[in-house]
Amino acid sequence: MPQIYKNYQIKSTAGLSIFFLAEWLLGDATNLLGALFTKQATWQVIIASYYVFVDMCLVIQYFWYTHGTQWLYGESLHSSSSSMRSDGESDIISGLSPINTNFRE
Repeated sequence: MPQIYKNYQIKSTAGLSIFFLAEWLLGDATNLLGALFTKQATWQVIIASYYVFVDMCLVIQYFWYTHGTQWLYGESLHSSSSSMRSDGESDIISGLSPINTNFRE
């Protein structure tokens, strides 16, 4: 949950790979299925369900902040030209971006 909240605060998922999130979601989903099929204890099913829920939230955030905002507002929140951010916030996001080509010393 802290990661979901942090992504919401900075309005970005810069630094998260969709391939990593997909693999994580797949692993947690198979864990949940295994718990259901083998009739594990209720608390194990609840925890596995929670993990899948958190993974889904991260995947939704990834697509929202990467593609949804671009479609809705006409620009990506990863863009440094966003007027909704202060320079400090923009620098944080630019530093996290895996596609950042503006290296500063």
